[in-house]
Amino acid sequence: MRFSNRSGALSLVAIILVLIPFILRFGISLSSPLYVIYDILYIFIIVYPVVFIRFIKGNIKREIIVLIAVLSVSLYILHVSLLLNSGQPINNFSLLAFDTILYAIMLFFILFAASFLSTLLKRKYGKLIGKACYITVIIGALLLFILSWIDARYFLILILLYYFFSLFYNIFNAEKDISEALRGRIILEHLAPLLVLLIISGMAYGVAMYKLSYSTDPREKTDLITEMLTHNRWCYMENNCLFKRIGQATDLFTWLMLGYSRCGGVAHISTDLLNQYGVEAYYAGFPGEDHFFVVVNISGRLYVIDPGLYSKTVTMEERIIDRLKNWGGISYIAIYRGNDVIELTDKYPGILSYDTIIIQILNNGKSVPNACVTLKHKFQTYKVTEIPGNGYCLYTNSRGEVVIHLGVPYYIEKAQYYEPFFHVYVDGKDTGITVTSTGTNTTHYIVVTYPSK
Repeated sequence: MRFSNRSGALSLVAIILVLIPFILRFGISLSSPLYVIYDILYIFIIVYPVVFIRFIKGNIKREIIVLIAVLSVSLYILHVSLLLNSGQPINNFSLLAFDTILYAIMLFFILFAASFLSTLLKRKYGKLIGKACYITVIIGALLLFILSWIDARYFLILILLYYFFSLFYNIFNAEKDISEALRGRIILEHLAPLLVLLIISGMAYGVAMYKLSYSTDPREKTDLITEMLTHNRWCYMENNCLFKRIGQATDLFTWLMLGYSRCGGVAHISTDLLNQYGVEAYYAGFPGEDHFFVVVNISGRLYVIDPGLYSKTVTMEERIIDRLKNWGGISYIAIYRGNDVIELTDKYPGILSYDTIIIQILNNGKSVPNACVTLKHKFQTYKVTEIPGNGYCLYTNSRGEVVIHLGVPYYIEKAQYYEPFFHVYVDGKDTGITVTSTGTNTTHYIVVTYPSK
C-alpha cells in the first residue's frame, strides 16, 4: 500500500500550522501582513485531505487535483504580492475565483465520496436507497455551501462534512487486510488538523468563560471581552482578506475557530456574552454608515465596545468624536433592544449636529398608521445602508407620522462614492422622496404619499 511515514510528517505540519495562528493571535494584536497566516491555515486545512489521499491506495483523478492545487498556489501568490505591494486590496474577481476553487475541492470530494457510498448502499439495500443517499448528500452539501455565505458556522459544518467523506473514502480504499492499529492511525492523521483546531478552540473558549464567570466588576468584564476580541481578523471589502465569501462568525466558538469576523458579528458575540454574565449590553451602531458595535449601560452611563478600533471600553462620547474625526459624519445612532429601536442621535447635541425630520404618510388624504418607514442611501459606492438598520422599521403613529433625528450625511474621501441624502421607503417601496440634514437643528415636515402597488 502507499501509506507511509510521510503521512505522519504531513499531519505534524498540519498541527504546527494550526497552532501558530493561535500563538500569534493571543500574543500580539495582528497587523495586516500577519493576516495571511490564517489564509495559509485554512488553505492547508482544505487541501490537506487531497494531499493525504496520495498515501492511500486509489488516488482520485490526480490531474484534476494537481490543477486545483496549482491554481490555488497561483492565487495565493497573487494574494501575497498584492498584500505586500503598497497595501493594495485584491481584485474581487480574484477573491471569488480563489473561494470558488477552495469550495470546489470540498464539494468535489463530498460528491465523489457520496457516489462511492451510494454504490455500496445500492449493492446492499437496493438502488432506491443508494440514490436517496446520493441526492440527500448533494442537497445537504449545496445547502451548506449557500448558507456558509451567510453564517460562518455553516462553513465549519461544511469542512466537517468534507473531512468525514474524505476519511470515509480513504478508509474504504485502503488495503483490505490493513490492521486495526494502522486503520486507527489513518483516522487520527487524517483528522489531525481538525482535532487540534477543535481542542485548542475549546480550551480558549473555556478560559474565556472562566475569566468572565469569576469577574464581578461590569467594567472589568467589558474590558476583558474587548481585549480578547481585539485580536481579530477583520474582513471588509477594502481589506486584504481571502475568505470574504464566508459569512461572519456571530458566536465566540466559531470566532475562535475561524479567527475573523466583521463588526456586526463581533458585536453579536460581545452582546450575548455580556448579557449571559449579567452586564446590560445592547447591539447598536451607526446604521447609515454600515457600522455596528455594542453599547453597555454601567451605572446609568453608556459605554461602547468596538474591538475593531479599541482594545478597551470607551464612552459613547469618545466613540462619536472618533467616528466624526475618521469619517466626517454620522447620520443616525441606534440601540436595538428586543423589538424596539432606541435613537441616540439627539442625545449628544454638544457633539453631534442634527435636524429633526417629521415624515407623515398619507393615503388619499388620510393618515396611515403602523406603516414601516426606512431611509436608504449609498455609502462607499457598493453599499446600500438603511436607517434604522438591523432589519428594523420606524412605524408611523396614529397621525401617520414618524420623527427622525438625522445627522449630516457628509463624509470624507474614503467614504466615496456616497449619497448625501436618504431615499424614503414605506413598507419596502421607494416613495421617490429624499431627505437630508443640514445639522442646524432645523425641523423639516415632509408629507409622503403612500406608494401604490
